[in-house]
Amino acid sequence: QYDAPNGTTQTIFATPVYGNLVLTNKTGTANATKNLSANLTGIAGNLTVATYTTFDQLTFTSNRTAAGGTFSLAANAFHRISGTTGGACATNNYPANFSNLSIDVASTTEYYGSGQDICSAPLYGNLTLSSAGTKTASSGTTRIRGNFVNNAPSVFAHGNGTISMEGSGNQNFAGV
Repeated sequence: QYDAPNGTTQTIFATPVYGNLVLTNKTGTANATKNLSANLTGIAGNLTVATYTTFDQLTFTSNRTAAGGTFSLAANAFHRISGTTGGACATNNYPANFSNLSIDVASTTEYYGSGQDICSAPLYGNLTLSSAGTKTASSGTTRIRGNFVNNAPSVFAHGNGTISMEGSGNQNFAGV
């Protein structure tokens, strides 16, 4: 478990193979950031990102060693990815080999790399695209329950995919 108070940045080390990897914020009222230092050797169990925690994968992977387990992103948690290889979709580093994705409607996933595919597998809370480069919707349906924001200079390319806004209340579709 990586647990630190608000405003703290922790480095997640590549080894060992983790049983369950739990990323938390000790004080739970503002953000604590966890950054990968390299591709993880693997996760045998679950990957959990708790409330008020930012998990920044940078360009590295955080995949399960074999299919199974759950990737959870809690309310007010942030998941940032900028990689273009090794992930659950063609050109990104979204966590792979998780059988279950539990993404809270009040969480945010941010793609901030150049030349990334937006993985259509998760049912996103909020989805944000940022930094220079093109982010392309994967074939299939990308489902969003919160807001979809494309921040300049990021470029959104529709590709052959469908964007489905599936929230129960008002949703923003900005910069697209």
